[in-house]
Amino acid sequence: MNQEEIVFVNKNYIGEIKLYYNAMKWICIVGMTLTILYLLMRSVFQHNDPTLPADPPYFTYGILGMMTVLLLLLIVLSYFLTIHKFYKDAKECKKIVEQCLILEKNVINADCTVRLDSIYFKQIQILPEDAHRYQAGDEINIEYALHSKHYFGYF
Repeated sequence: MNQEEIVFVNKNYIGEIKLYYNAMKWICIVGMTLTILYLLMRSVFQHNDPTLPADPPYFTYGILGMMTVLLLLLIVLSYFLTIHKFYKDAKECKKIVEQCLILEKNVINADCTVRLDSIYFKQIQILPEDAHRYQAGDEINIEYALHSKHYFGYF
Protein backbone atom coordinates (compact mmCIF):
# COMPACT_ATOMS: atom_id res chain seq x y z
CA MET A 1 0.00 0.00 0.00
CA ASN A 2 1.13 3.54 -0.60
CA GLN A 3 1.26 6.10 2.21
CA GLU A 4 -2.15 7.62 1.41
CA GLU A 5 -3.86 4.21 1.55
CA ILE A 6 -2.12 3.33 4.82
CA VAL A 7 -3.31 6.59 6.41
CA PHE A 8 -6.84 5.93 5.15
CA VAL A 9 -6.88 2.36 6.52
CA ASN A 10 -5.59 3.54 9.91
CA LYS A 11 -8.22 6.31 10.11
CA ASN A 12 -10.90 3.81 9.12
CA TYR A 13 -9.74 1.40 11.85
CA ILE A 14 -9.71 4.14 14.51
CA GLY A 15 -13.20 5.28 13.51
CA GLU A 16 -14.59 1.74 13.55
CA ILE A 17 -13.03 0.91 16.92
CA LYS A 18 -14.55 4.06 18.48
CA LEU A 19 -17.99 3.09 17.18
CA TYR A 20 -17.48 -0.47 18.44
CA TYR A 21 -16.45 0.62 21.95
CA ASN A 22 -19.37 3.02 22.19
CA ALA A 23 -21.88 0.36 21.10
CA MET A 24 -20.41 -2.29 23.43
CA LYS A 25 -20.43 0.13 26.35
CA TRP A 26 -24.15 0.75 25.94
CA ILE A 27 -24.94 -2.93 25.37
CA CYS A 28 -23.14 -3.80 28.63
CA ILE A 29 -24.86 -1.02 30.56
CA VAL A 30 -28.30 -2.04 29.32
CA GLY A 31 -27.63 -5.76 29.82
CA MET A 32 -26.39 -5.40 33.38
CA THR A 33 -29.11 -2.88 34.28
CA LEU A 34 -31.84 -5.23 33.04
CA THR A 35 -30.28 -8.14 34.94
CA ILE A 36 -30.08 -6.18 38.18
CA LEU A 37 -33.65 -4.87 37.74
CA TYR A 38 -34.86 -8.44 37.19
CA LEU A 39 -33.16 -9.62 40.35
CA LEU A 40 -34.47 -6.66 42.38
CA MET A 41 -38.04 -7.14 41.16
CA ARG A 42 -37.84 -10.86 41.89
CA SER A 43 -36.63 -10.08 45.40
CA VAL A 44 -39.43 -7.54 45.97
CA PHE A 45 -42.12 -9.95 44.79
CA GLN A 46 -40.76 -12.73 46.99
CA HIS A 47 -40.85 -10.39 49.99
CA ASN A 48 -44.46 -9.39 49.28
CA ASP A 49 -45.69 -12.94 48.68
CA PRO A 50 -44.55 -15.33 51.44
CA THR A 51 -46.04 -18.33 49.61
CA LEU A 52 -43.29 -18.15 46.95
CA PRO A 53 -40.27 -20.31 47.75
CA ALA A 54 -37.06 -18.45 48.56
CA ASP A 55 -34.22 -18.48 46.04
CA PRO A 56 -31.12 -20.46 46.92
CA PRO A 57 -28.21 -18.20 47.95
CA TYR A 58 -26.24 -18.93 44.76
CA PHE A 59 -29.13 -17.96 42.43
CA THR A 60 -28.27 -14.23 42.29
CA TYR A 61 -24.58 -14.88 41.68
CA GLY A 62 -25.43 -17.45 39.04
CA ILE A 63 -27.66 -15.04 37.12
CA LEU A 64 -25.08 -12.23 37.34
CA GLY A 65 -22.27 -14.60 36.36
CA MET A 66 -24.21 -15.98 33.40
CA MET A 67 -25.09 -12.51 32.17
CA THR A 68 -21.45 -11.43 32.47
CA VAL A 69 -20.24 -14.46 30.51
CA LEU A 70 -22.87 -13.87 27.79
CA LEU A 71 -21.89 -10.21 27.49
CA LEU A 72 -18.19 -11.10 27.27
CA LEU A 73 -18.96 -13.69 24.60
CA LEU A 74 -20.96 -11.09 22.67
CA ILE A 75 -18.11 -8.59 22.92
CA VAL A 76 -15.48 -11.05 21.70
CA LEU A 77 -17.60 -12.44 18.87
CA SER A 78 -18.63 -9.02 17.63
CA TYR A 79 -15.00 -7.86 17.70
CA PHE A 80 -13.82 -10.73 15.56
CA LEU A 81 -16.76 -10.43 13.17
CA THR A 82 -16.48 -6.67 12.65
CA ILE A 83 -13.32 -4.90 13.84
CA HIS A 84 -10.59 -7.52 13.55
CA LYS A 85 -10.43 -7.29 9.73
CA PHE A 86 -9.73 -3.53 9.98
CA TYR A 87 -7.03 -4.20 12.59
CA LYS A 88 -5.34 -6.77 10.34
CA ASP A 89 -5.41 -4.35 7.39
CA ALA A 90 -3.87 -1.58 9.49
CA LYS A 91 -1.19 -3.95 10.82
CA GLU A 92 -0.24 -5.77 7.60
CA CYS A 93 -0.74 -2.93 5.07
CA LYS A 94 -1.37 -5.31 2.17
CA LYS A 95 -3.69 -4.84 -0.76
CA ILE A 96 -4.90 -7.04 -3.57
CA VAL A 97 -4.72 -6.09 -7.22
CA GLU A 98 -7.31 -8.14 -9.07
CA GLN A 99 -7.54 -8.32 -12.83
CA CYS A 100 -11.20 -8.31 -13.89
CA LEU A 101 -13.14 -8.50 -17.10
CA ILE A 102 -15.62 -5.73 -17.87
CA LEU A 103 -18.98 -7.37 -18.55
CA GLU A 104 -21.02 -4.25 -19.22
CA LYS A 105 -20.53 -0.48 -19.34
CA ASN A 106 -23.28 2.00 -18.38
CA VAL A 107 -22.91 5.72 -19.08
CA ILE A 108 -25.76 7.93 -17.87
CA ASN A 109 -24.87 11.65 -17.99
CA ALA A 110 -21.82 12.01 -15.71
CA ASP A 111 -22.39 8.67 -13.92
CA CYS A 112 -20.19 5.99 -15.49
CA THR A 113 -20.27 2.48 -14.07
CA VAL A 114 -18.93 -0.86 -15.23
CA ARG A 115 -20.10 -4.34 -14.24
CA LEU A 116 -17.22 -6.71 -13.42
CA ASP A 117 -16.61 -10.42 -13.03
CA SER A 118 -14.81 -9.81 -9.70
CA ILE A 119 -15.40 -11.96 -6.64
CA TYR A 120 -16.07 -9.04 -4.27
CA PHE A 121 -16.94 -6.11 -6.52
CA LYS A 122 -19.70 -6.59 -9.07
CA GLN A 123 -19.91 -2.95 -10.10
CA ILE A 124 -17.60 0.06 -9.77
CA GLN A 125 -17.84 3.67 -10.75
CA ILE A 126 -15.23 5.01 -13.19
CA LEU A 127 -14.24 8.48 -14.30
CA PRO A 128 -16.07 9.94 -17.33
CA GLU A 129 -12.71 10.27 -19.16
CA ASP A 130 -12.11 6.54 -18.73
CA ALA A 131 -15.61 5.58 -19.86
CA HIS A 132 -14.61 6.19 -23.47
CA ARG A 133 -11.40 4.18 -23.09
CA TYR A 134 -12.94 1.01 -21.60
CA GLN A 135 -15.40 -1.21 -23.45
CA ALA A 136 -17.21 -4.44 -22.58
CA GLY A 137 -14.71 -7.29 -22.81
CA ASP A 138 -11.70 -5.18 -21.73
CA GLU A 139 -9.65 -6.03 -18.67
CA ILE A 140 -9.34 -3.65 -15.71
CA ASN A 141 -7.31 -3.92 -12.50
CA ILE A 142 -8.97 -3.04 -9.20
CA GLU A 143 -7.22 -2.52 -5.86
CA TYR A 144 -8.72 -3.34 -2.47
CA ALA A 145 -7.60 -4.09 1.08
CA LEU A 146 -6.76 -7.71 1.86
CA HIS A 147 -9.02 -8.34 4.86
CA SER A 148 -11.71 -5.64 4.94
CA LYS A 149 -12.10 -5.62 1.14
CA HIS A 150 -12.18 -1.82 1.10
CA TYR A 151 -12.01 -0.59 -2.51
CA PHE A 152 -9.12 1.80 -3.32
CA GLY A 153 -9.38 2.31 -7.05
CA TYR A 154 -8.75 0.95 -10.53
CA PHE A 155 -6.18 1.25 -13.28
